[in-house]
Amino acid sequence: MRDASSFRVLLTNDDGVDSPGLLLMRASLIEAGFETITVAPDGNRSAMGRSVSVRSRVQLRIQDSGDLNNPVWGTSGTPVDCVRIGLLAEMFPAIDLVLSGINNGVNLGDDVSYSGTVAAAAEAALLGCRAAALSQAGTDLELGFLAVRPERFNHLDWIVRLAELLCSNSSSSGTFLNVNIPHESSARPARQAKLGTRDWASVAVQPFETEDGIEVDTWASDPKGVFADDSDFALLRDGNIVVTPMTASRGVSELSDVDITTELGQLHLAPEVAHDVD
Repeated sequence: MRDASSFRVLLTNDDGVDSPGLLLMRASLIEAGFETITVAPDGNRSAMGRSVSVRSRVQLRIQDSGDLNNPVWGTSGTPVDCVRIGLLAEMFPAIDLVLSGINNGVNLGDDVSYSGTVAAAAEAALLGCRAAALSQAGTDLELGFLAVRPERFNHLDWIVRLAELLCSNSSSSGTFLNVNIPHESSARPARQAKLGTRDWASVAVQPFETEDGIEVDTWASDPKGVFADDSDFALLRDGNIVVTPMTASRGVSELSDVDITTELGQLHLAPEVAHDVD
């Protein structure tokens, strides 16, 4: 396995360039010897999916000039814009791996295409780069779609080892990983899982009459997860880190037939000390 110092990782997310999950992941990768380039939205862009800026230019501003070897850039664009900038703009060197996250809240089931976190990893796969989307559950035991901010970010060591594995042993082949991490540290192994489903009949769309007409809350409630055996919902609920191989096909994230069970066996770690978020 090559030394981490020979790898360059592009970091992004949909929670914003100042998100604790992104900053803690960046710090852990730098400590492990990776070179990082961070290109992330300058504010929250959650649930933007594959949205891309096609009718306006995206502004790009350096956020921290203190570490020019690991620059942090904020953009006015979407998560997909950030990946396109990081991988295609001539101002940046070649990238070995794209990591999107760590998201505040899970990205599970058949609605992951809403997620800007997942969309960023899918865009990287379309552009031929290895990638993973990383999300961590908050305190919401129902594992709802709306992000509940985790009180701490766990398994940073595990993420570093995943980055080493992806950089060293995996080809891109249009595939990326959707990874969900439990709220509490657990000694249970990482598991490969299929995407679960949600009860979409439970979603409410609530109209309100106002002086100016009708306003509509298009997402007034979360669809409930269906905890089928071996689904991402059930395995995450049981305390596993859940990994779902995905492929970006025709602009839609779909399940891949890639089997990474052997690789996941190399990533089993005892729970590490949690990093509390201020």
